Amino acid sequence: MFVLSVIKAGEGKVRYGDGCLWHKVVFRLVVFRPFTGEVILAKVKSSDEEGIRLSIGFFDDIYIPLNYLPTPSAFDPSERAHFWFPSYEAPAGDPEHVPTQHELLDTPTAERMYIDSGEIVRVRIETDEFYDDEPGPPKAAEGIMAAKAERRRPPYSINCSIAEQGLGPLPWWKTQPEDEDGMDEG
Repeated sequence: MFVLSVIKAGEGKVRYGDGCLWHKVVFRLVVFRPFTGEVILAKVKSSDEEGIRLSIGFFDDIYIPLNYLPTPSAFDPSERAHFWFPSYEAPAGDPEHVPTQHELLDTPTAERMYIDSGEIVRVRIETDEFYDDEPGPPKAAEGIMAAKAERRRPPYSINCSIAEQGLGPLPWWKTQPEDEDGMDEG
């Protein structure tokens, strides 16, 4: 949630007794919380070995973990992007063989479908997580105040999927030929 615009701000006042300063403010607020199963459009912000990070402009904590990528897919460290290999065929005698990342990286580069940074993708919301991490008092370590260098998680994050038909990079419908009249048969 974020403040869209401040409409009116009054003068500040100090409450008697505790010194609390407050302002009377009128503002418009945007609340963003998509429901599970909703399909949204987002832009690929970055990719790493753990998945893909997306952005919708005002919100950047949208992720596609590895288990929500289409199968078979892998991360190409030289391109810093995930790719999907749709024409993969399992070896004879083992039709349920799941290829490893090394097998997929040995495939022809021209046949890979990369999910590049800046690309717009259609995703389905799978889960959302809210964390109320309060900083709390600093902890003393060995008599000296030491700040812990731990990775802070975002207060609200969303996990999405592109592992179903119709999801993924946006131009998927442009690859189908149009009828000459612009009308479908039937």
